[in-house]
Amino acid sequence: MPEPIGKMASAFHRYMQIYISRSLVKGKYGIGPGQLYVLLVVAHHEGLCQKEIAQELMIEKATVAKAIKTLVKIGYVRTEVDHDDRRHINVFLSEKGRGIMPSILLFLDEMNQIILESLTDQEVKMVYRFFERMNLNLLKKLVCVGDKISEDK
Repeated sequence: MPEPIGKMASAFHRYMQIYISRSLVKGKYGIGPGQLYVLLVVAHHEGLCQKEIAQELMIEKATVAKAIKTLVKIGYVRTEVDHDDRRHINVFLSEKGRGIMPSILLFLDEMNQIILESLTDQEVKMVYRFFERMNLNLLKKLVCVGDKISEDK
């Protein structure tokens, strides 16, 4: 019997996290995988609040808050109180954050090339289709409630 797909996915995710950590934390950027993904969402959707970032990444608001705190401290993002709803804090790239984005995007492109280097173009397309279908299979069994994804009962 083949290895459980969850075990393989977990190992793949772990190896990616290690690669990102070694490259970005020990590199010149000082950020880890958690901050990287938050930074990417902010770069693509400036002005989102923490809740919206959490929903986009499908992670807890507390995790996003911690990542934003680190990114603010490093100087890659800035926050502003929402003018329409003072309970929300909106997140924007700082000039320093804008300055590192080309290098971050290049790093991600290089990482994708490393991951996919031994695959043909057809196999790459198949991998993406398989991931999409597997995600949909799981999502059919789950239901989103607020910020949380829970089992459909």
